[in-house]
Formats: sequence, structure tokens, C-alpha cells
Amino acid sequence: MRKLSSALLIGLLCSVALTGCGTPWISAAFAQQAEPGTILFEDDFSDPRSGWRTLIEDDSVIAYHEGGLRFIINKPAHDFWSLPGRWYRDVRVEVLATMKNGPMDNDFGILCRYQDEDNFYAFMASSDGYAGIVKVEQGDYQVISAETLEFEDAILQGQASNHLRAECSGNRLTFSINDQLVAEAIDDAFTEGDIGLVAGAFSEPGVDILFDNFVVLQP
Repeated sequence: MRKLSSALLIGLLCSVALTGCGTPWISAAFAQQAEPGTILFEDDFSDPRSGWRTLIEDDSVIAYHEGGLRFIINKPAHDFWSLPGRWYRDVRVEVLATMKNGPMDNDFGILCRYQDEDNFYAFMASSDGYAGIVKVEQGDYQVISAETLEFEDAILQGQASNHLRAECSGNRLTFSINDQLVAEAIDDAFTEGDIGLVAGAFSEPGVDILFDNFVVLQP
């Protein structure tokens, strides 16, 4: 067991700059029904004009860098997220997350069915080996895959790369890391929304996460 995610600790004290708590920019209509495995959207972050929100605030940064989307969080007890403005119902979202520097006591992951800063699902992992699924509803944060984030052997700890896969299909939510299922939940609070990426710090600043090879598929 571990302490709660920084998001759970700070509630609504998230960033309101170009990314984070702002209203999502919606650039796509609901995805049409497609064959399972069909790629709905992908981004290797090689083009800084591909639409993800970037940020420079209080020495924290979200930027296209080194062929990825890099989050540097220098604000303790704070999460930042970025959205591409893509609105879907059922999706499988995959991304490669690499810890570049900073404390292992961090959090990073995938957002799904993001309505606004007060309503979404977050599939969270940490570099010290914990993971879980979080629901944010009307500003209230709750781990819904277990009582709290749980230790998972599937996570490569420290300065390592982990392949994350989050699936929102109907009311079933699953989270896999390095092709191993680490968390699942049944919840019907949200049926559609934007997708995104998130990273945050606990008591120690300097979290540095690089995301690459972001893919959204039909589950």
C-alpha cells in the first residue's frame, strides 16, 4: 500500500495554465465505430504543431522535446496534464513513458474520458512501482481499482521506460503496464471525453517524464 496520488492530495489545486485545469479543446467528433485494433489517432511528437497543449509555469514545463512530450514538474504536490483535443467513446490508449530524472516518488499516466478538470479517469503509475485507476468526479478524487494505488512488479522502477495501456470500453476500465494487467474497475460515470497524459510530483520537485509513441485504438 502507499500514500494517495498527489492528485488525491491536492484536489482542485491543479494548474490552470495552457494545460491542466482548462476546458478541453475539442477538435474531433466522436469516433465512428471501427474494427477492433483500428488506429484512431497516433502521435510520435515529432511535430510540435500536432496539437498538444504546452506549458511554462513556475519552472514547470510541458514541451515537445527529444522526439517526445516532456513533463518537468518543479511544483511539489502538484499534477499537470496535457490534452490533444480528441473526443472519443470507447478507446484503448497506449504510450511509452520514460523517467528521465528526479524522484522515484512521482506519478505519471494516461487520461481517458476527460470532460473537464473535475471529471475524468486517470490511469496512474509511479517510478517506485505503484499503479491504479483514479476517478475524478465533481472534483472528488477516488482510487476505484483498489483501496489505494498498489505495488506492481510489472513496473520497471527508476530511470526506465514503461509501456502503458489504458482501455475504456463501455463501463469496463483496465490498465496494463508492460503487457501485464495491473488494475481494473467497473464504472459508468463517464461514457466519452478527451484523452491525455499526466505527470506529477509529491513532496519532492524535479519530476521529469518523457512520453512517446502515443496511440489511440478502437478496443
